Amino acid sequence: MQPPYLGPVHRTNQRESDYERIEADGIRRYWVGGADCVCRAQDTPNVGTQSSSSQTATQTYPAIYVVRDNYRGPFSTAGIALKITSLGPGFDIATPLARKANLRGSGNFFDYGQTFNIDGVNYTAELHFNSGQVNLDWFPFGGAFHISPGMLIYKNDLSAGANVPGGSTFTLGNQQYTSSSTDPAHGNAALTFPHMISPSLLLGFGNIIPRSNKHWSVPFEFGAAYVGQTTVNINLAGTVCTTVGVTISCVNAATDPTTQANLKDEENTLNEDLKRVQVYPLISLGVSYKF
Repeated sequence: MQPPYLGPVHRTNQRESDYERIEADGIRRYWVGGADCVCRAQDTPNVGTQSSSSQTATQTYPAIYVVRDNYRGPFSTAGIALKITSLGPGFDIATPLARKANLRGSGNFFDYGQTFNIDGVNYTAELHFNSGQVNLDWFPFGGAFHISPGMLIYKNDLSAGANVPGGSTFTLGNQQYTSSSTDPAHGNAALTFPHMISPSLLLGFGNIIPRSNKHWSVPFEFGAAYVGQTTVNINLAGTVCTTVGVTISCVNAATDPTTQANLKDEENTLNEDLKRVQVYPLISLGVSYKF
Protein backbone atom coordinates (compact mmCIF):
# COMPACT_ATOMS: atom_id res chain seq x y z
CA MET A 1 0.00 0.00 0.00
CA GLN A 2 1.35 3.42 -0.91
CA PRO A 3 1.81 5.88 1.93
CA PRO A 4 -0.54 8.87 2.07
CA TYR A 5 0.38 12.21 0.58
CA LEU A 6 1.86 14.33 3.36
CA GLY A 7 2.38 17.67 1.65
CA PRO A 8 5.22 19.39 -0.23
CA VAL A 9 8.59 19.06 1.45
CA HIS A 10 11.92 19.68 -0.27
CA ARG A 11 14.53 17.25 1.07
CA THR A 12 18.10 17.87 -0.04
CA ASN A 13 20.21 15.64 2.22
CA GLN A 14 19.42 12.44 0.29
CA ARG A 15 20.23 11.44 -3.27
CA GLU A 16 17.29 10.81 -5.60
CA SER A 17 18.72 7.36 -6.35
CA ASP A 18 18.25 6.42 -2.67
CA TYR A 19 14.47 6.54 -3.10
CA GLU A 20 11.79 4.73 -5.00
CA ARG A 21 9.93 7.25 -7.13
CA ILE A 22 6.30 7.51 -8.18
CA GLU A 23 5.00 10.31 -10.41
CA ALA A 24 1.36 11.32 -10.07
CA ASP A 25 -0.54 14.54 -10.60
CA GLY A 26 2.64 16.37 -11.56
CA ILE A 27 4.33 15.62 -8.23
CA ARG A 28 7.35 13.41 -7.70
CA ARG A 29 7.02 11.36 -4.51
CA TYR A 30 9.91 9.57 -2.86
CA TRP A 31 10.17 7.17 0.04
CA VAL A 32 12.69 4.77 1.48
CA GLY A 33 11.63 1.15 1.59
CA GLY A 34 11.93 -0.21 5.10
CA ALA A 35 11.98 3.22 6.75
CA ASP A 36 8.62 2.52 8.40
CA CYS A 37 7.33 4.50 11.31
CA VAL A 38 4.26 4.53 13.58
CA CYS A 39 3.39 8.17 14.00
CA ARG A 40 1.13 10.98 12.97
CA ALA A 41 2.06 13.03 9.92
CA GLN A 42 3.02 16.04 12.01
CA ASP A 43 5.36 13.81 14.03
CA THR A 44 7.20 12.50 10.97
CA PRO A 45 10.55 14.32 10.50
CA ASN A 46 10.75 16.74 7.54
CA VAL A 47 7.32 15.76 6.23
CA GLY A 48 4.89 18.57 6.86
CA THR A 49 1.19 18.72 7.59
CA GLN A 50 -1.03 15.75 6.74
CA SER A 51 -3.71 16.51 4.14
CA SER A 52 -6.13 13.85 5.35
CA SER A 53 -7.66 13.65 8.82
CA SER A 54 -8.31 9.90 8.55
CA GLN A 55 -4.78 8.85 9.62
CA THR A 56 -4.43 7.58 13.21
CA ALA A 57 -1.48 7.12 15.50
CA THR A 58 -1.51 3.37 14.94
CA GLN A 59 -1.00 3.40 11.16
CA THR A 60 2.35 2.15 9.81
CA TYR A 61 3.72 3.40 6.49
CA PRO A 62 7.11 4.26 4.92
CA ALA A 63 8.33 7.78 5.53
CA ILE A 64 7.58 9.90 2.44
CA TYR A 65 9.40 12.90 1.04
CA VAL A 66 7.89 15.05 -1.70
CA VAL A 67 9.52 17.32 -4.29
CA ARG A 68 7.41 19.63 -6.42
CA ASP A 69 7.71 19.24 -10.21
CA ASN A 70 7.86 22.66 -11.89
CA TYR A 71 6.51 21.48 -15.25
CA ARG A 72 3.67 23.82 -16.27
CA GLY A 73 2.81 22.57 -19.77
CA PRO A 74 4.10 22.83 -23.36
CA PHE A 75 5.99 26.02 -24.27
CA SER A 76 5.50 27.35 -20.72
CA THR A 77 9.13 28.45 -20.28
CA ALA A 78 12.47 28.45 -22.09
CA GLY A 79 16.15 27.88 -21.50
CA ILE A 80 19.35 28.83 -23.27
CA ALA A 81 22.82 27.30 -23.33
CA LEU A 82 26.27 28.27 -24.54
CA LYS A 83 28.49 25.35 -25.54
CA ILE A 84 31.69 24.15 -27.17
CA THR A 85 31.11 21.40 -29.72
CA SER A 86 32.78 19.42 -32.48
CA LEU A 87 30.81 21.70 -34.83
CA GLY A 88 32.40 24.77 -33.25
CA PRO A 89 31.15 27.20 -30.59
CA GLY A 90 27.39 27.34 -30.43
CA PHE A 91 24.17 27.93 -28.51
CA ASP A 92 20.92 26.11 -27.69
CA ILE A 93 17.38 27.37 -27.15
CA ALA A 94 14.88 24.92 -25.65
CA THR A 95 11.28 24.79 -24.49
CA PRO A 96 9.29 21.96 -22.86
CA LEU A 97 6.89 19.84 -24.91
CA ALA A 98 5.87 17.37 -22.21
CA ARG A 99 6.93 16.34 -18.73
CA LYS A 100 9.78 14.25 -20.13
CA ALA A 101 10.43 15.98 -23.46
CA ASN A 102 11.93 19.25 -24.73
CA LEU A 103 12.12 20.80 -28.18
CA ARG A 104 15.58 22.27 -28.84
CA GLY A 105 17.15 24.35 -31.60
CA SER A 106 20.90 24.97 -31.94
CA GLY A 107 23.34 27.03 -33.95
CA ASN A 108 27.08 26.38 -34.44
CA PHE A 109 29.85 28.30 -36.18
CA PHE A 110 33.23 26.84 -37.12
CA ASP A 111 36.06 28.33 -39.23
CA TYR A 112 39.29 26.41 -39.50
CA GLY A 113 42.47 26.58 -41.58
CA GLN A 114 45.04 23.82 -42.07
CA THR A 115 48.05 23.09 -44.29
CA PHE A 116 48.80 19.48 -45.25
CA ASN A 117 50.57 17.43 -47.90
CA ILE A 118 49.20 14.53 -49.96
CA ASP A 119 51.51 12.68 -52.39
CA GLY A 120 53.84 15.67 -52.62
CA VAL A 121 51.12 18.27 -53.27
CA ASN A 122 50.80 21.00 -50.63
CA TYR A 123 47.22 21.98 -49.75
CA THR A 124 46.19 25.05 -47.78
CA ALA A 125 42.62 24.35 -46.69
CA GLU A 126 39.93 26.62 -45.26
CA LEU A 127 36.79 25.16 -43.68
CA HIS A 128 33.69 27.27 -43.11
CA PHE A 129 31.24 25.08 -41.20
CA ASN A 130 27.98 26.82 -40.26
CA SER A 131 25.23 24.55 -39.02
CA GLY A 132 21.96 24.34 -37.14
CA GLN A 133 20.29 21.50 -35.27
CA VAL A 134 16.73 20.61 -34.29
CA ASN A 135 16.38 17.93 -31.60
CA LEU A 136 13.69 16.28 -29.52
CA ASP A 137 15.17 15.69 -26.06
CA TRP A 138 13.50 12.72 -24.36
CA PHE A 139 14.21 12.02 -20.67
CA PRO A 140 13.03 8.41 -20.30
CA PHE A 141 13.70 8.20 -16.56
CA GLY A 142 12.70 11.76 -15.71
CA GLY A 143 16.26 12.62 -14.66
CA ALA A 144 19.28 14.09 -16.40
CA PHE A 145 19.88 11.31 -18.95
CA HIS A 146 18.33 12.00 -22.35
CA ILE A 147 18.08 10.58 -25.85
CA SER A 148 17.88 13.17 -28.61
CA PRO A 149 17.02 12.25 -32.21
CA GLY A 150 17.18 15.18 -34.57
CA MET A 151 18.36 16.77 -37.79
CA LEU A 152 21.64 18.52 -38.61
CA ILE A 153 21.22 21.35 -41.11
CA TYR A 154 24.41 22.73 -42.60
CA LYS A 155 25.96 24.74 -45.41
CA ASN A 156 29.63 23.88 -45.52
CA ASP A 157 32.46 25.17 -47.64
CA LEU A 158 35.80 23.39 -47.66
CA SER A 159 38.25 24.62 -50.28
CA ALA A 160 42.01 24.41 -50.61
CA GLY A 161 44.71 25.92 -52.71
CA ALA A 162 47.19 23.40 -54.16
CA ASN A 163 50.79 23.96 -55.15
CA VAL A 164 54.05 22.11 -55.73
CA PRO A 165 57.25 24.18 -55.42
CA GLY A 166 59.37 24.28 -58.54
CA GLY A 167 61.81 21.34 -58.75
CA SER A 168 59.80 19.21 -56.26
CA THR A 169 58.35 15.85 -57.17
CA PHE A 170 54.78 14.67 -56.62
CA THR A 171 52.57 11.76 -57.61
CA LEU A 172 49.30 11.60 -59.52
CA GLY A 173 47.87 8.10 -59.69
CA ASN A 174 50.92 5.91 -60.29
CA GLN A 175 52.91 8.53 -62.19
CA GLN A 176 55.64 10.66 -60.65
CA TYR A 177 56.03 14.25 -61.86
CA THR A 178 58.45 17.11 -61.29
CA SER A 179 57.03 20.62 -60.94
CA SER A 180 58.57 23.11 -63.37
CA SER A 181 60.83 25.78 -61.89
CA THR A 182 59.54 28.43 -64.31
CA ASP A 183 55.84 27.51 -64.15
CA PRO A 184 55.24 25.47 -60.97
CA ALA A 185 52.25 23.19 -60.70
CA HIS A 186 49.32 24.80 -58.91
CA GLY A 187 45.56 24.48 -58.60
CA ASN A 188 42.71 24.05 -56.13
CA ALA A 189 40.61 21.40 -54.46
CA ALA A 190 37.08 21.39 -53.02
CA LEU A 191 35.18 18.98 -50.78
CA THR A 192 31.49 18.53 -51.60
CA PHE A 193 28.90 17.30 -49.10
CA PRO A 194 26.02 15.29 -50.63
CA HIS A 195 23.26 16.69 -48.40
CA MET A 196 22.31 19.85 -46.56
CA ILE A 197 20.17 17.98 -44.00
CA SER A 198 21.35 14.87 -42.16
CA PRO A 199 19.77 12.72 -39.42
CA SER A 200 21.51 12.68 -36.05
CA LEU A 201 21.27 10.88 -32.73
CA LEU A 202 22.63 12.15 -29.41
CA LEU A 203 22.88 10.74 -25.91
CA GLY A 204 23.61 13.00 -23.00
CA PHE A 205 23.23 14.16 -19.43
CA GLY A 206 21.74 17.42 -18.24
CA ASN A 207 18.49 19.26 -18.86
CA ILE A 208 18.43 22.84 -20.14
CA ILE A 209 14.98 23.14 -18.53
CA PRO A 210 15.18 21.33 -15.16
CA ARG A 211 11.81 20.25 -13.77
CA SER A 212 12.91 21.43 -10.32
CA ASN A 213 13.68 24.86 -8.91
CA LYS A 214 17.17 24.78 -10.41
CA HIS A 215 18.05 27.38 -13.04
CA TRP A 216 21.61 26.40 -13.97
CA SER A 217 22.82 23.10 -15.44
CA VAL A 218 25.83 21.72 -17.32
CA PRO A 219 24.64 19.63 -20.30
CA PHE A 220 26.97 17.11 -21.96
CA GLU A 221 26.18 15.18 -25.15
CA PHE A 222 27.78 12.80 -27.61
CA GLY A 223 26.58 11.12 -30.78
CA ALA A 224 26.86 11.34 -34.55
CA ALA A 225 25.21 12.65 -37.71
CA TYR A 226 25.02 10.65 -40.91
CA VAL A 227 26.35 13.01 -43.61
CA GLY A 228 26.86 10.48 -46.41
CA GLN A 229 29.85 10.22 -48.71
CA THR A 230 31.71 13.43 -49.37
CA THR A 231 33.67 13.82 -52.64
CA VAL A 232 36.79 15.76 -53.52
CA ASN A 233 37.48 17.50 -56.82
CA ILE A 234 40.98 18.67 -57.82
CA ASN A 235 42.01 21.08 -60.59
CA LEU A 236 45.67 21.34 -61.60
CA ALA A 237 47.52 23.74 -63.90
CA GLY A 238 51.12 24.72 -64.53
CA THR A 239 53.92 22.80 -66.19
CA VAL A 240 54.81 19.30 -65.06
CA CYS A 241 57.63 17.09 -66.27
CA THR A 242 58.26 13.36 -66.48
CA THR A 243 61.60 11.59 -66.96
CA VAL A 244 62.01 8.41 -68.99
CA GLY A 245 65.66 7.33 -69.04
CA VAL A 246 67.54 10.51 -69.94
CA THR A 247 64.57 12.08 -71.73
CA ILE A 248 62.65 14.83 -69.92
CA SER A 249 59.16 15.66 -71.21
CA CYS A 250 57.23 18.67 -69.95
CA VAL A 251 53.54 19.36 -70.57
CA ASN A 252 50.77 21.70 -69.53
CA ALA A 253 48.99 19.89 -66.66
CA ALA A 254 45.64 21.54 -67.45
CA THR A 255 45.46 20.34 -71.07
CA ASP A 256 47.55 17.17 -71.28
CA PRO A 257 45.19 14.13 -71.50
CA THR A 258 47.58 11.74 -69.75
CA THR A 259 48.15 14.12 -66.85
CA GLN A 260 44.39 14.72 -66.49
CA ALA A 261 43.77 10.94 -66.49
CA ASN A 262 46.36 10.50 -63.73
CA LEU A 263 44.77 13.37 -61.83
CA LYS A 264 41.43 11.58 -62.07
CA ASP A 265 43.03 8.43 -60.64
CA GLU A 266 44.28 10.52 -57.71
CA GLU A 267 40.76 11.86 -57.11
CA ASN A 268 39.30 8.35 -57.21
CA THR A 269 41.83 7.13 -54.62
CA LEU A 270 40.95 9.98 -52.26
CA ASN A 271 37.21 9.43 -52.74
CA GLU A 272 37.57 5.73 -51.97
CA ASP A 273 39.18 6.71 -48.68
CA LEU A 274 36.31 9.13 -47.96
CA LYS A 275 33.77 6.31 -48.35
CA ARG A 276 34.90 5.00 -44.97
CA VAL A 277 33.90 8.23 -43.23
CA GLN A 278 30.17 8.87 -43.69
CA VAL A 279 29.30 9.97 -40.15
CA TYR A 280 30.36 13.12 -38.35
CA PRO A 281 31.01 12.81 -34.59
CA LEU A 282 29.04 15.18 -32.37
CA ILE A 283 30.30 16.09 -28.89
CA SER A 284 29.34 19.10 -26.80
CA LEU A 285 29.75 20.54 -23.33
CA GLY A 286 28.07 23.71 -22.15
CA VAL A 287 26.35 25.69 -19.45
CA SER A 288 22.64 26.50 -19.51
CA TYR A 289 20.11 28.72 -17.76
CA LYS A 290 16.35 28.18 -17.37
CA PHE A 291 14.18 31.30 -17.23
